[in-house]
Amino acid sequence: MYYFLFFVYNLIAVPLLFAGAHLAAFFKPKIAKGLRGRRHGMAGIRQGVSDWPVGGPRVWLHVASMGEFEQAKPVLRALKQNRPDCRILLTFFSPSGYEQAHQFPSADLISYLPFDSYCRSRRFLQMVRPTVFVVVRHDLWPNYLWHLRRMGIPALLIDASLSERRVRRLRPVAWAVRNVMRTFNEIHAISAGNADSFLPFYPDPDRVHVTGDTRYDQVYNRTQEPEKIAALAESGLFQRSRCFIAGSVWPSDEKVVLPALFDLLADHADYKAIIVPHELSPEHLQDLQTALQARGVSFTLLSRFAERPNDLQVLVVDRMGILANLYALAELVYVGGSFGPGVHSVLEPSAHGCMVLFGPRYRNSLEAIQLQERSAGQSVQTSEEIAAVLQRWLSDPEAIRQAGRRALQLVHENLGASERIVGRIQTFLPRPAPQTGSSS
Repeated sequence: MYYFLFFVYNLIAVPLLFAGAHLAAFFKPKIAKGLRGRRHGMAGIRQGVSDWPVGGPRVWLHVASMGEFEQAKPVLRALKQNRPDCRILLTFFSPSGYEQAHQFPSADLISYLPFDSYCRSRRFLQMVRPTVFVVVRHDLWPNYLWHLRRMGIPALLIDASLSERRVRRLRPVAWAVRNVMRTFNEIHAISAGNADSFLPFYPDPDRVHVTGDTRYDQVYNRTQEPEKIAALAESGLFQRSRCFIAGSVWPSDEKVVLPALFDLLADHADYKAIIVPHELSPEHLQDLQTALQARGVSFTLLSRFAERPNDLQVLVVDRMGILANLYALAELVYVGGSFGPGVHSVLEPSAHGCMVLFGPRYRNSLEAIQLQERSAGQSVQTSEEIAAVLQRWLSDPEAIRQAGRRALQLVHENLGASERIVGRIQTFLPRPAPQTGSSS
């Protein structure tokens, strides 16, 4: 079966993927950017690893995009702290993560992942010679994994999750999935249920471990970055007890959230709101500003915060990368996405002790389900339901704060996955060289 899959993948799938990516690049700027970034990627990797100590430990960690990079950050930090002698190569599939990663100091070399052809993947591995390979969540490329196995390089899948829906889709091709998954030395699942989901596709259940979800560590770490919102916090305009945040909202969220929010602001001038659109296109920002102007709401963009009006009611955030920090300014928030494809991260506001609201499509998020079960979060489907929660905030603020404390407790209960994973990674690394010191 291996040879059949090998030939089908390399003679049919790889050429189709290669041609499809170049064709799609004419219509998708993101794909075009990724292809351009890969043109000289191999030369950059060769130059980067040429300065690394020969025979020293090397960890290659791969992520698909920005979301997986966020999950990888606490692992990379802990690994570098525990093994400063280790050289770390971080690769990306998508431009969205790659462009944000160059300010991250825990990786020694950052690159796009070269295309998964048989020859390119082998040349990459012969060049890098990693001691161990780690991939976050998904983005599994067969040629890389097959070469790793043949070269005797350990491979670990971390933050592993597999939904019931995904399991059903994979069952008809379980033989092919097993062939790829068996290349992993260990699988580290985020929960016991997810660990069980891998058993039909992995030959050794003793090497499937429940180590937890590193997202909890990352969202907690981000609460320790007050400098990112210092100007807003020091302005004195945003008091947690009177600030509502609508984070990562789509137009479909705004249609439901904004009417209730406008009513709150009309009746209570001392309350403030921060709106963080998921899409920061000029068109969307203009539509949002038009809606605010139509209701007579005083607002400003974050980029113009220094020239804000004295009676500011709403701040529209036109900058990426700070939403997780902004949640420190509120105690009641709405997280967008669930009137569309599915709710975005509810862990980020939970780490700040916020009660979390979200729309009807939240089953994609185990954490949203857990928040509901703990009465720390609530699914809302109409403007009237949001207005009712806002009214409860006004009449019984302590109930909202208690819900926020329950959300924070969920985060605290799930910390530590990164250290556990790094502990396992270190078992595949050579012992550090003993420190030599002078004797007196």
